[in-house]
Amino acid sequence: MIRVESQRTILGVTTVVLLVANLYLAVSISRVEKTVVLVPSIDQEMSVGTKTVSEDYLLYRGEQIMQLLFNIRHENFAYNVEQILKQVSSSNRPEFSKQLEEFTKDVKSKRYFYTFNKDAFDINAKKLEVAFSGYLEVFINDKKVKTEHKKYKLAFTNNYGLVRLGSFEEVIDARV
Repeated sequence: MIRVESQRTILGVTTVVLLVANLYLAVSISRVEKTVVLVPSIDQEMSVGTKTVSEDYLLYRGEQIMQLLFNIRHENFAYNVEQILKQVSSSNRPEFSKQLEEFTKDVKSKRYFYTFNKDAFDINAKKLEVAFSGYLEVFINDKKVKTEHKKYKLAFTNNYGLVRLGSFEEVIDARV
């Protein structure tokens, strides 16, 4: 009988200790500032295979390149050019370096900068091409000096799932 009573006492003390500990933790947690993190919802699937690329992924990469190209200013020139060249396949890097040099010479010397506001795009997932049309605005020292409707085409390469920029060109003909 004594043994059963001591077990009840131990069980009672343990229960009280656990209740006090849980109460202490609840009070401690309620005093901590709470941060709520909302996970973004995924509304589209982007896929890259060894031989295929989804249209959404091509559009995303194309927009990324266009943003880098047409957001080059005197202040961020070196950074943007470096980021663009990281997107280019190694075999095309020397050609792209020359193309970027020509494209950005006014940015460096005359402090021009450009913005491109797309109004349409066309994706050819089989050829890994994205074409954008929109308005190219040219600024000098924050003053808009020209607006033109332009079309640009970006072609990508897919080397076993590694998608790189293959070419960038202005489309002169209306057919993209």
